[in-house]
Amino acid sequence: MYDIATRTNGICVFESDDWIHWTSPYITQLDTPYTIYSLNVGVAGSGNFSLPPIKSPCTTLFCDYFLLMTIQDHGPLDSFQTAKLTWQNIPNNSSDSLDNNTTYLKLSNGSLFVTTAMSLDANMSYSMNLDYDYSDTRYQILQIRVLDVV
Repeated sequence: MYDIATRTNGICVFESDDWIHWTSPYITQLDTPYTIYSLNVGVAGSGNFSLPPIKSPCTTLFCDYFLLMTIQDHGPLDSFQTAKLTWQNIPNNSSDSLDNNTTYLKLSNGSLFVTTAMSLDANMSYSMNLDYDYSDTRYQILQIRVLDVV
């Protein structure tokens, strides 16, 4: 299932039964028809990636987006240590991030980071960066998706 979701710009998460009620409201947001950023990133061990930039298609002053990132391509969590996805626009001095401290879903031992607090200025490009740390060197693919919340 994870492989199919990766190839079709979908998202696949693994969650324990006693936490699925916390995850399912976020997954229902996936009916949003506009994906503005979709990336699959292969990771192993520890490292840092500069990702392709994201540009807000918004025509108003700023827009909010729904950001999802898987943190392991299988369940249950067994090698994930930390991850931090950062977006930054230097000319406007605006930046934010999604990491272990900005989501409660990590506490469930599931495989999804999520936030609805990704605000981007209209027609501005943001650099994207991923820092990660896993306890082993097994290669896995993370899914990063940004959806328009309108």
